[in-house]
Amino acid sequence: MPTGWIIGVALSTALAFAAEPNLQDQTAMQAALTRYFRAVNTCNPAAARLETIEGYWTQQQSLPPALATKLAGRGCGQSVNPVEFAVLARTLTLLNPDTAIADGFFRTAHFTPERAGRVYIVFVRQNSVWKIAAVRIAPMAFEAPNYAVPVSSAREESDAEGWATIDASQVVDLGGNPVSSVWEMDGGTIHALRGKGRGRDIRTKNSYRNFELRFDWKVTPAANAGVKYRLFYLFSDPERGASATGYEYQIVDNDGDPGAKQHPAERAASLYNQLASGVSPRPVGEWNQGVLIVKGSHVEHWLNGQKAVELECESAAPDSPIVFQHHGGGASLRNIRVRRLD
Repeated sequence: MPTGWIIGVALSTALAFAAEPNLQDQTAMQAALTRYFRAVNTCNPAAARLETIEGYWTQQQSLPPALATKLAGRGCGQSVNPVEFAVLARTLTLLNPDTAIADGFFRTAHFTPERAGRVYIVFVRQNSVWKIAAVRIAPMAFEAPNYAVPVSSAREESDAEGWATIDASQVVDLGGNPVSSVWEMDGGTIHALRGKGRGRDIRTKNSYRNFELRFDWKVTPAANAGVKYRLFYLFSDPERGASATGYEYQIVDNDGDPGAKQHPAERAASLYNQLASGVSPRPVGEWNQGVLIVKGSHVEHWLNGQKAVELECESAAPDSPIVFQHHGGGASLRNIRVRRLD
């Protein structure tokens, strides 16, 4: 079956036939995608071929030849190209038992000018194994409503062990402006006010690549928030508000939020919509202790002293600020401290 036909049918009929893959299939597809882009980033065409079907196809818009060749899994030529693709498949849709599509984000690292945008993947199951049939990369123009991730070379003051406090003086809105009134700053505690400001996320002034973040958090009933990192791009418009695409440490009322009740990967300390946490938070209204560790391609989420999520990504972490999400519910964070691991 021609891959171009698969993509056309997949994108035009997804709403008509949409079904969510089961957790086992989702995990298998995400793992295949990670292995493929890890092979792409390390210039290993043999490993890339193991994750694809015969006749595998790539499509890209406005990528330089070096990036297009690397994306196709054909290696890096005479010299190793340091550019890496960071990729996250956010939405997986099963069209039939053996065909699925994914919609997500990408960002390049170690390449100037930086590229970021959307990625679309077609998966086909062959001999009970999910493989990649096609990848389409669509870089975006960094203009309203989409914006490049702001990167700062500034460094915060830290103590003898490398820890620095993130408080009201260290955060701004996504555009770099003062934080709006939908947030309340109370010394070292940051409150997302209930019933206000969905899509009014805030970020750190500084950027981080390898780091450990420690923070206390609590939510009001049915509330949903998060800490975002490894960002791809930002967006801001009247319809969606201001937010960021990226990895997310989920902060949520497991028993009151509709998504958390239905989907394990939307529960507290999960890698949102990707990997489910096996650790339960304390009752609503009580403080929890969160830890986020990002080191190279390695990521860990911790909750109340227990490891909740651990994964190896397809690329090293790109430079990004840390984003605190406002999803309309009441959420509070305090004792926010960060330590660089570079």
